[in-house]
Parts: sequence; structure tokens; C-alpha cells
Amino acid sequence: MAGDTRTLTIKWLGDTSSVEKSAKSASGALGKVGTIAAGAFTGTAMLQGAEQLVGFLGDSTKAAIEDEASQRTLAKTLENTAHATHGQVDAVEKYISRTQAATGVTDDELRPAFANLVRGTHDVNKAQGLMQTALDVSAGSGKDLGTVTMAMSKALNGNVGALARLGIKVKQTVPDTKALAAAQRNVMHAQAAYNEAVKKYGPNSSQAATAMSKLADSNAKLKDAQTKVKKTTLDATTLMRELNKTYGGQAAAAANTSAAR
Repeated sequence: MAGDTRTLTIKWLGDTSSVEKSAKSASGALGKVGTIAAGAFTGTAMLQGAEQLVGFLGDSTKAAIEDEASQRTLAKTLENTAHATHGQVDAVEKYISRTQAATGVTDDELRPAFANLVRGTHDVNKAQGLMQTALDVSAGSGKDLGTVTMAMSKALNGNVGALARLGIKVKQTVPDTKALAAAQRNVMHAQAAYNEAVKKYGPNSSQAATAMSKLADSNAKLKDAQTKVKKTTLDATTLMRELNKTYGGQAAAAANTSAAR
């Protein structure tokens, strides 16, 4: 009837975190929801409000599904790469929630970034220590967090050039990977030559003895090349120290500036 007023009562059941997360993108719908909850729609307005509500609930559901998928992906990385326990996985999620609240960086950015650092360190605690440094570098350099953590992960595995290409400098010698590769090839060739000498002349022949001597020399050079590369590979502590010299405290400063606006 034209003069009738209909009331729609809405009850939120269960976890509302997904609703809160999608509230910004659905602020218009929330305005309608608030009015509906007050019981004030008639006719066309009732229909419009219901349509807005359906859209809002769809956004909320999608956000919840995506968030759950993101959590599962990180958990799998932690378990496979760092052999993390369920307790450690839960602790990382709590850390990410705290970090999101403190910095304003969303968990959708933090989880892949944390996964990058775990791949570089194979250690949950070291990755967590590096995350604050990564946030500082991202805030100070203007580079996105995912790119920064990917470069840091590569640096931990000997490729400091990844950081240099971002304009981020660390005081570290680039490992001579070409010399290492050459030494590895020489060992393979020496081993093949020794096998051939044994097969053709016998293990006690002078030819086999000469080949064995060359193989031993090649192995010694390979060990030396491996030692040199290891010495030039950054560890997590050194990487944090070097980056903190330039970028330490940048994330906190950016968060404070944003809060003051």
C-alpha cells in the first residue's frame, strides 16, 4: 500500500572482519544499510536499498574468500620453505595484523612480501626481522614492498645486483659466480677424463694417475671458488645493518606523517 512503511531487520552473524575490510569500497552501500536498519524504506527506495545491500554482501564475501586464499598461500610457503609449525603460522598471521594496524600497509601486501623473505632466509624469525627493514626501505625509496622484498631475497642468495637495480646500495662485494661456474665445469671435464683413462688404460696406469692428479687439482680450485662466493653472500644480519644505515625508521616516520594529516 502507498502509505505503508516496511521495516527490514538485518543481523550480522559470525565473523565480521570481512565486512570491515570491504567497508571502504562499499561505503555507499553501508549508508543504505544504516537507513534500512533504522526501518525507514518504502517503495522504490526499499528496492534500491536492497540492491545496494546485495552488492555490499557480494563484495564482503569476495574479500573474505580472497583473504582466506592469501592466508593459505602464505601458510603453505612457511611450511614448505621454513618447516613452520601451525603455531608459527598463527604467530605470523598475528604479526601481520599488528603490522597492518601500525603501518597502514594492507595484509594483501604484507603476506606475499613475508613469503619472499622466507624464501630468501628459510627461517620465519629472520624473515620477520627483515620485514621491518623492508618496510623502511619501501617507505624511504618509494619502491613497492613486494619488489623490495624480492630484491632482498635475491641478495641473500648472492645477487646484490637486484637491489642495485632499484637504486638501493649495500656495501658488499658481488660474488664471482662466473669463476665458480668455470670451476664446476673443469671438475666435470676432469672427472670424465679420469673415467676414460681408467676404462682405456686401467686404474693403475700412468694415464689414470695423471688424470687423477688433474681431477684433484680441479676439485681444490672448485672448493676455493665456493669459499669466495660464500664470503661475498649477504646474511640476514648484514643485510639489515647495511639497509638500516640509510632507511632505518622510514616506515614509522611515514605512518606518523599519514596519521597527522
